[in-house]
Amino acid sequence: MTVDWIALEASDDIDAPSTFLRSTGGNAANVAHGLARLGIDVRLAAKVGNDMHGRYLKNRLQNAGVDLDYVVTGSEPTAQCYVLTDAIGENLFTNWPRPNASHLYDIDDFDPGMFEDANLLHATGISLTMEPRRSAVVEIVDRALAHGLIVSFDAGFPTGEAALAHSAARGIMQKCHIVKVNWPELLYWLDCDQADQMSEPDLERARKLGPLLKQKLLCPVLIVTLSRLGSLVYIDEMSDDGKAAKEIFAEPYQIECIAGVGAGDAYTAWMLAELNTTLACSANKADEKALNYLLQADWQTIATRANKAGALATRTVSACDGQARADFKTGKYFID
Repeated sequence: MTVDWIALEASDDIDAPSTFLRSTGGNAANVAHGLARLGIDVRLAAKVGNDMHGRYLKNRLQNAGVDLDYVVTGSEPTAQCYVLTDAIGENLFTNWPRPNASHLYDIDDFDPGMFEDANLLHATGISLTMEPRRSAVVEIVDRALAHGLIVSFDAGFPTGEAALAHSAARGIMQKCHIVKVNWPELLYWLDCDQADQMSEPDLERARKLGPLLKQKLLCPVLIVTLSRLGSLVYIDEMSDDGKAAKEIFAEPYQIECIAGVGAGDAYTAWMLAELNTTLACSANKADEKALNYLLQADWQTIATRANKAGALATRTVSACDGQARADFKTGKYFID
């Protein structure tokens, strides 16, 4: 959980903007917030400080409907992140302080009761940057897999971090069920050079690289989000020659973008809400085997709706305020 301070003036210099918007942040917290807005029962495992920033985050998320029983409070200060957007629309992040309460989340802070009646666990690569949180997240993922939960992983990753963080992220990707990457992350995890990772999304190239990453990771489902170009989903398809990656392309939803921060988290929240509802309401428990019952048409629908949810999140500066709403419990789907 992180307090985001989002600059309201375009700049790549932290000293330049004079006005910042305060918002809830952190990939996992954004996804939890999005799931709650979609009417899904969601629990968050995290750590905040005993300070005004921690109280702000807990109040915002609790008011949204997120279960915070598994959020612990420590003596360290709450994490904060200053978010800049430069002249060409690239987001720049400066985290403070190091370490903070979020970084120091330990496996002893985790309560296994979190898994009771749960269907899915979502984890993020950004959570693997420092110890002891890195080891805690790896352990929690392993416990979730042993418990029979579907595990989703957002492979967003600060490229300048240490090799241990890189190794932990790759290890999780190779054993979880769903991996999500965006364009620069797709290039990063295929070991493309750093200059290439800064290139504009390219749909045709992504279609060539997506199957390569899926084959490398061996994950059942790989999702590649491409901003205004839509998204690609790769699932396993059986043939006489064995298992191959089946591509599903979801058309983008065009909208005037105010800010792109958090769009990927909104996409993920919608995708997980659809999976939680579809699989848990089927004759199959929402576990790894149940994923096999999802057809190409199911993933087409899920990804297309998730594209729309991600696009709508860009209507506001805050990563959370523009997130979609729906009532998955009653089967009423709507986005405002």
